[in-house]
Amino acid sequence: MNRSRQHVGPVQLIIALLICMSVAGMSGCKAIAFLAYSLFPPKTNAFYHPQDRPTLVLVDDPADLLGFPGLTTELAHHVGTHLLDRDVVTTVVSPREMHELAERLGDEFVRTPIDRIGREVNAEQVVHIHVESISVGDEPGLYRPTATVRVKLIDAVDRVRLYPSPITASTSPLHRSYHSVTISLPYSTAKNGGKDELRAIGKQITEKLGLEVARLFYDYVPDEIGGG
Repeated sequence: MNRSRQHVGPVQLIIALLICMSVAGMSGCKAIAFLAYSLFPPKTNAFYHPQDRPTLVLVDDPADLLGFPGLTTELAHHVGTHLLDRDVVTTVVSPREMHELAERLGDEFVRTPIDRIGREVNAEQVVHIHVESISVGDEPGLYRPTATVRVKLIDAVDRVRLYPSPITASTSPLHRSYHSVTISLPYSTAKNGGKDELRAIGKQITEKLGLEVARLFYDYVPDEIGGG
């Protein structure tokens, strides 16, 4: 697919019209500044730009905080999809290969170093995500989901951490061996608190976490249409 040519669609035309209507009510520098911000919104830079190498997204949830089978796989899938869609990498190891490796290694899998897991599935780098905390809120009748994960990027070939940089982490007390990502979702009303309802919230958490983790590795405009 050729992504280099962009066309102006209906959504862009509507946005342009709304901008013009808004600017019409302003004058001078204020209007110019508003128009410039609308047409050229500020960009958030990546924390780290990975090389285009075969990549594994590995999610560890030792305390089973996500609570439902398959949600760790969904989180890995969301991260990988965003990295592919943004052309950060061209190859992401499929969850199926990870499951096959886990079955083959058995109990040894949980003790296997991250870099070796990557090499076993022919990945050259591993986005490792450790689920640290998840909460759906403590107010009766309301959900206010929050989640925190620890992220690092491992070179599976040279067996070193690429991000956060080991040098930076060792020279500054403000830097750690992982990047902490925290997300929160809007309040929602609890209906019955059943498993289906909680699983749906879990899926929303993995979707939001997947986006925010992937965003560590590419530049983006925070409010761009599509949420990428």
